[in-house]
Amino acid sequence: MNILISIVEARKKFLQLVKEVESGTASYVFTRNRRPVVVLVSYEDYLKIHAINTQEAFAKFDTTWKELGKQNAHIPEEELEADLEVVTKVLRERRRNETGGH
Repeated sequence: MNILISIVEARKKFLQLVKEVESGTASYVFTRNRRPVVVLVSYEDYLKIHAINTQEAFAKFDTTWKELGKQNAHIPEEELEADLEVVTKVLRERRRNETGGH
């Protein structure tokens, strides 16, 4: 259950709020001037949210990859390989420059 609480009030009760969140009985939305600004959730809930975001990112990547495959179907494989070689060289050069030539 998300409970709205002002930052001023949360500051007064912070240890209590952490205990409630840790036990799984609550999560808090901290507000400033009645607007949500920060959320206090358990680490377990944070990991779940992060996993969902990661899954969504992979799904978007898969969709984009398939679309690129369709758009580039007419390009000969040799041309794609040549382009990849150029990009690889550029990226390696950038990495060398960022790491001081190592």
